[in-house]
Amino acid sequence: MSGVPLVAATVPELLRRRAAAEPDAAAVIDPRGRVLRPGPWLAEAERLARGLVHRGVHAGDFVWLVAAEEDYRDFAVAYLAVLLAGAVAVPVSAGDHAPALRAHPRLRDAFTLSFGSGPGVAFADLAAGPEAPGPLPGIRPDMPAEVSFTSGTEGEPKAVVSYHETLCSTYASEALTSQPQQGSRFLLALPFGHTFAQTIFIDALQTLGAELHVLSGFEPRAFVAELGRRSIAVTFLVPSMLEILMREPELDWAGATALEVACVSGAAVRREALDFLARQVPHATVVNSYCGTEVWPAGTDWVYRPDEPVSAGLPWEGREIRVTGRDGEPLPPGEVGTLSMASLGVLPRTPLEDGGRPERGRWIRTGDLASIGADGRLTIVARAGDVFDCGGVLISPEELEAVLLDHPAITDAAVVPAAHPTLQAIPVALVVTARPVEPADVLAFALDRLGPERAPRSVRLVPAAPGIPRNRAGKVLRREAAALLDRLAGAEFTADHRSVELYLATTLGDLLGAPARPGNFFELGGDSLTALKLCLRLQADHGIRLDARLIREHPELGDLAKAITGTDRLR
Repeated sequence: MSGVPLVAATVPELLRRRAAAEPDAAAVIDPRGRVLRPGPWLAEAERLARGLVHRGVHAGDFVWLVAAEEDYRDFAVAYLAVLLAGAVAVPVSAGDHAPALRAHPRLRDAFTLSFGSGPGVAFADLAAGPEAPGPLPGIRPDMPAEVSFTSGTEGEPKAVVSYHETLCSTYASEALTSQPQQGSRFLLALPFGHTFAQTIFIDALQTLGAELHVLSGFEPRAFVAELGRRSIAVTFLVPSMLEILMREPELDWAGATALEVACVSGAAVRREALDFLARQVPHATVVNSYCGTEVWPAGTDWVYRPDEPVSAGLPWEGREIRVTGRDGEPLPPGEVGTLSMASLGVLPRTPLEDGGRPERGRWIRTGDLASIGADGRLTIVARAGDVFDCGGVLISPEELEAVLLDHPAITDAAVVPAAHPTLQAIPVALVVTARPVEPADVLAFALDRLGPERAPRSVRLVPAAPGIPRNRAGKVLRREAAALLDRLAGAEFTADHRSVELYLATTLGDLLGAPARPGNFFELGGDSLTALKLCLRLQADHGIRLDARLIREHPELGDLAKAITGTDRLR
C-alpha cells in the first residue's frame, strides 16, 4: 500500500524496478524458509518465460498454476514467468474449488504448470530444462494478466479477468498516512488465489525493502506467533479469520510489537471484532477496508476509532461508490440498497465470459447490500445473495451468526434458509459447541437478542469434525451448509416457553399475513377464527391439542407460551 500511482505499468515492470534498486534484498520468504531476491527472481522468471514460449504458450493464453502454499517460492517465480511470456496466469491453491474451476469451458484445455505430483508440466522439469532462445513478447498495461475466482460461498465460483494496470493500480486512502513504506514486513496467511493475497503480493512487490512472509495456511496460534517471531509490520485478515481469533483462548499477542497496520477486508465486520483486534495490538493502526474480487481496484477504507460508528469508510482516490434501489436509481443517505463501485481511468476486472473489451470507469455491482451516510462513508450490511425473505422480513445470515457466536458454548455457527410453505423460508442455525448444550437454550438465547421476527426457528448441532463447511479463507459455504440440515440432530420446537412464544408469534404472523411480533393476540389482529386456526396449526405441526379458551384466558403470547409449557399438551 505504497500509495504511488502506478496506473500505466505491468507486473513484470514492478519486479524490474525492484531488481534494479535492490537486487539482493529478501523479497519473499515462503513457508519452507526459502528466500526470493529481486535480481535472481527476475532472471529465473525470464528464463522460465522463454521455456513456456518454447513449449507453445502464446500471448493471451491461459496458464494454470495449481500449487500449495508451501510451494510459494516456486509459484512466485512461475507467476512472473507466465506474465513475461504475455500469457494469463490462473493461480489456484491445490484443492480449492479445483474440480469446478478446471471445468470452465475457456480454461479446461489450458496449459498447466504443476508444483508436485499434479497433472501438467512440472515446474521442476521446466526450471531444470535447457534455456530456450529467442526474445520475449512485449507486454502492455492493458493486456490480460490474471484470472481470479470469487469465493464460491453461494454456489460455483465465478471467474474474472484482471489486466496489468488493474493489478498495478495503487491508491491513496484515509489510512495512507499511517501505512508503512520502505522496509516493511508483510504476513500472508490467505490462499494465494484470494483477492487480498493478490493485493498484499503487489504491495510487497513494489515497496522497496519489503519482505513478504508466507504461511502455509491460517492457524490461529501459528499466525499470532509469527507476527512476533518475524517482526511483522503489515497483515491482512478477512472477518471470518478475526472471528476465529476471538474464539481461540489464551493467544499470546504480546510479541506482535512491530505490527503497524492490521487490515480487515472483504465483508461486513462486527464492532466487537474490531474492538478485540484493537485491544490486542493497541500500538497498530486497525483498518476496516472493503473491496471484492469482482470490483478491484475499487475500494474503501476506514481507520478504526473506538468512538466512531463502524464503517467501511471513504472511497480510495479515483474511486466512486453508489447505492441504488430496485429501480436502479441512487438512494438517499442512510438507505440500504445494492452497492456499485467504479475505478475512474483504470481498467476494472471483467467476467471471463464477457468477450468484449473492458470499459474504464464502468460501474460494477458488488452483490452486497450497503448504505452511504451523509458524510459519504460506506456501511456494509450483508451479502445480497445470502439475504432471504421470511414472511416479509429480510434475514441476513451474518447478523444472526454474529449473535449466535456470543453464546458462551458456541464455537462456530452458520445460518441457512429452509423452505417453508407460507413464509417462503425460515432461518435455521447450524452450531458447533464446546460443551453439551440444549438446542432449546440456543433458540431462547437468540430470541432474547433478535426477537421473534429474526431469530432462528430451528437449531441443528454440528459435530466439531468436520464442522461448518467453510472455504480456505474461512467463509461459510452456504450451499454445502444447507445440505447438512436433514442429516443433523437438533430441535425446532421444545417445551422451553421462549421457544414456544417464538413459534406462536411466527405462526400468528403467518396466519395474519404480517411480520412476527410478540404481544397480545387480539391487539396483534387475532380474532376467534384466527384462534381456531392457530389451534389447528399447533396440532398439525407439533401435536399440541389446545383449547381456544386458553388463548382468551392468556392473550399475551408470552403468558400463553408459559401456560402451554406448564401443561401436558406437549407430546
